[in-house]
Amino acid sequence: MDSEPHPGKPHITYPCPWTYAIIGWDEEDLLLAIGEVVKGRVHKVQFSRKSPKGQYCSVHLELTVDSEDDRNEIFKTLKKNPKIRMVL
Repeated sequence: MDSEPHPGKPHITYPCPWTYAIIGWDEEDLLLAIGEVVKGRVHKVQFSRKSPKGQYCSVHLELTVDSEDDRNEIFKTLKKNPKIRMVL
């Protein structure tokens, strides 16, 4: 097994704070979807912006992730939720 980091891949020391940008159609739906994913975990959600015509909105979710697997699992679970259009 290669213990050297992959070229171009940043070295991240866990646990660490992580922020996801989450885009959807309705802020309240986004908050509900996020709550389902992070239930029981300390987190912070902050409104980011709304599109000029009000079709989309985005929020930032910040929480501590324990490992790369934890970070990726949260990302995948958020992406699967039909109330969420995109996760960055």
